Amino acid sequence: MSCGAFAANPAELEQRAKTGDADAQFELGRMYADGKGVERDYKQALNYFEKAAAQNHAKALNRIGVLYQNGRGVERDYKKAMSYYEKAAALNLDWGYDNLGYLYGNGLGVNQDYKKAFENYEKAADLGLASGKNHLANLYRDGKGVKQDYKKAIELYEQAAAQNYAWGYENLGDLYYNGRGVKQDYKKAFEYLKKAADLGLVDGQVDLAFMYREGKGVKQDYKKAFEYYEKAAEQGNAFAQNNLGLMYDSGKGAAKNPKKAFEWFRKSAENGNHWGQLNAGKCCLNGYGTKKDKDKAIEYFKLSAKQGNKEAGKELRKLGVKR
Repeated sequence: MSCGAFAANPAELEQRAKTGDADAQFELGRMYADGKGVERDYKQALNYFEKAAAQNHAKALNRIGVLYQNGRGVERDYKKAMSYYEKAAALNLDWGYDNLGYLYGNGLGVNQDYKKAFENYEKAADLGLASGKNHLANLYRDGKGVKQDYKKAIELYEQAAAQNYAWGYENLGDLYYNGRGVKQDYKKAFEYLKKAADLGLVDGQVDLAFMYREGKGVKQDYKKAFEYYEKAAEQGNAFAQNNLGLMYDSGKGAAKNPKKAFEWFRKSAENGNHWGQLNAGKCCLNGYGTKKDKDKAIEYFKLSAKQGNKEAGKELRKLGVKR
């Protein structure tokens, strides 16, 4: 029975898992980890992954590493994550190599080492993993762990994009937008970023919204800009949430709505964006879209200023408040 068939029948999957079927145990673990077909439960996911991992199931070993890396169902522990990724990689699992590369590249649980990151990403890429190709391309693009080579980076991004990998499209769009390794071409940048955005990538949605708003590579269209900022904002992107608030404030792309503007500024502020904090503060200070609340405004301004926002600092000085 295929993995897909397993997932379609949880009851049968449970029975197979009880008999020691490692694939069934892994699939159950994945269902609990992803909340597919059952209520999400990371501890149950870990339980089933561990049963499969005890039988050297490479994918289960890798997913245990992911739980430890992200602190889901367990206390975050990068060293334990690395240990599990190493076991998965020893079984030649593409994701095991890719995740090891990520830990080395970001210095998580280990000293940062771009050469080791490169080695692991290369192995993942050689096994055909789109994420590995994209990560390897990043190193070629930035000259980390390897001599900078835009041609090689573009080749790898194109391979990842050919597998419909959103970050492959996003990074190609970024290169064309900024003219890095290629002649600057906003139209090509737009084409790639739209593919990334339509695959649901938040960064692509934010970048595409900007291009529609500014009319770069495409005819200026505030409604389209609003549409993509909204998609990114609903996924929790603080930058997009602030910009969506600005569009409600200006009435560009949507009807002017002070209450909605404040709500999005507030969400952006809560997610740590200093512009969202500044704008939420202004709303509270002036009673725009919310009731006047000087104390709350000062609180927002302080948060923004703490992140280096000079305008927030000016607002505090005008109110006679020390940072």
